[in-house]
Amino acid sequence: MTTRGNGGQAIVGSPAEFDELLEIIAAVKRTSDFSLFAYCLMSNHFHLLLQIGEVPLDRVMQRIKTSWAKRFNIKRRRMGHVFQGRFLSLDCDDEPYFMELLRYIHMNPVRAGLVSSPEQWKWSSCREYLDIGVQEPLADFAWPLSLFGLERRPAAEAFRTFMLQDPQEDVAATPMMDSHAPTPEVERPSASGGGRRPLVEIAEEVSAQTGVTSLAILGVSRRRSITLARRRFAALAVASGYGVREVSLALGVSTTAVSRMLRQGEPA
Repeated sequence: MTTRGNGGQAIVGSPAEFDELLEIIAAVKRTSDFSLFAYCLMSNHFHLLLQIGEVPLDRVMQRIKTSWAKRFNIKRRRMGHVFQGRFLSLDCDDEPYFMELLRYIHMNPVRAGLVSSPEQWKWSSCREYLDIGVQEPLADFAWPLSLFGLERRPAAEAFRTFMLQDPQEDVAATPMMDSHAPTPEVERPSASGGGRRPLVEIAEEVSAQTGVTSLAILGVSRRRSITLARRRFAALAVASGYGVREVSLALGVSTTAVSRMLRQGEPA
């Protein structure tokens, strides 16, 4: 399933908030009897691949969304909807399609240009599958990983290889994915250095120039220093070959807002 920020707006604005949202998902998981096979949190949406137990999916999602919306609004002293309508979901009842969903979810940050490989994104279950620096895994990865092999290390290597292969089925073309306007595909940098730079590299360049962290640039703050950094990021991203729609998704704002940034010009 997937759920997005209201109007495409960001639902998290800092590394700490990514961690807090994961804590809420973990807390709901402990009390709601479901298996979580994969997850990926992005700035303006998140994906969960889960198997429901006795607690219905509607109730599981209500608990997650309500808990986060309350915290989000209190921290910002605001009122109103945080999430866009009802979440979107689809059923999966065969292993090949399940594996394609695993890949689609974990490759989200790569498609968005935020990282060049899925394990670089801290807020997905990919690092748990690969056993990279995770002390308390949130995902129930034992069964999915067994689809790639019976021994942990070879299975993890096969899993990573599978993640980087071209998909056999266009998961993004399913009704669920089409209906929520997924993050558009972004060219991956080739081994020779061709193609567009990942957006996270552009954010890091702006961070080095301005002293604003890359995640703050991709977050929701409206402080003047951060707003100027986001304007510079937008200008550099477009100059690097990204479209206004792609930049708007990275920043968690509307295309109109990005166009306004570009009209204002890159700050000196």
